[in-house]
Amino acid sequence: MRKASGYGSYNYVMDVSVNGENITLTKFTHDSMDYDYYTDLEYQSHNFNNWVKRRVIWMLEDEKIKEEIIEMTKNESMVIVEKINNGEYTIETRSECGCSISWGLNGEELIADVCTDCCWIGYILVVDGEDVAQHVYGESFEWLIDIDRFTDGFEDAEEKIIDEMNIGDFTFDSGTVPEHEEAVEKSLIEFLEEKESEGYNLMRDNLDGFANQYTCVLVSSDSIDEIDEDWDELTPEEWASEFLYKGDAATQAYNSFKLI
Repeated sequence: MRKASGYGSYNYVMDVSVNGENITLTKFTHDSMDYDYYTDLEYQSHNFNNWVKRRVIWMLEDEKIKEEIIEMTKNESMVIVEKINNGEYTIETRSECGCSISWGLNGEELIADVCTDCCWIGYILVVDGEDVAQHVYGESFEWLIDIDRFTDGFEDAEEKIIDEMNIGDFTFDSGTVPEHEEAVEKSLIEFLEEKESEGYNLMRDNLDGFANQYTCVLVSSDSIDEIDEDWDELTPEEWASEFLYKGDAATQAYNSFKLI
């Protein structure tokens, strides 16, 4: 809230951002008592925050201000739609993983305890450096901005983008999030390093000698005499990589785990 020209004249001031475009909106008042509340340094912060919220809602109900905000949205939509139809955009692949991962032994099984949080991979539509739409694996396409669907050319633009950002069941290696895979391997390495410090040996039983057929063996200090002379001793990094190996398009993995 600010003083305006003229005695007892004030303006409520609200900064609005729509799709990256900023505008300052004002609403005139003669309410000196409200201005006193605003400038009272002893006014409790909680009450002050409530006062601000009430005034913002009040301003947003003003038809003139509504029209200005709507106009901002329309103008931005026209620019976005035109650039999409002209091919002035990029589609980026992005991913993120905020999962908490820990490994442990459950009987004779080695399992990962995963607390999933913000783990995704997908396409992001970027126009003029701004993220305007996304299609995340396992979810539907969505706009990230308040776009006016009645803008000329919108249907063609949306159809074009949805087609280019289409995600099938096997896209991104069936939704594999690189950061998640890295976190899984890193946490397993940390677990194995801890086990090594407790006297465990990290071994690989090569079975019939095929590169894709083997058993990752975790050997306790009490079972050292059970280690076969044909087994390979691995580092935590090597053991984790072998244990997590899933094969590829040409090779199927036949790996397993054993605790002795």
